[in-house]
Amino acid sequence: MSLDDEQEFDFDDGLGDDQGTLLTDVDKIDREDSANTRTIKAPVVRIDYDLCENSGVCVQVCPEDVIETRGGQSVVAQAAKCTECWICVENCAAGAVEIG
Repeated sequence: MSLDDEQEFDFDDGLGDDQGTLLTDVDKIDREDSANTRTIKAPVVRIDYDLCENSGVCVQVCPEDVIETRGGQSVVAQAAKCTECWICVENCAAGAVEIG
């Protein structure tokens, strides 16, 4: 069998195209490489603790639970979940929350 030939099979091993076609090694590498080279940039959410009044408003308004209260202080706990909606920034009266 040459690299141009396709082989039919009855099971899905995760390497096919879900229609019983076994991909060549080159196709597998191309798919794996393209999947592994995608870069997802998480937003940078910052709290300026010199400005923060610890009102907890940012924690309350964040729809994605990016900011949590720990030890009486608001902290960025899950920045990767941020959708950059800016609700926390807009509701922080002290101007302590930044996204960028």
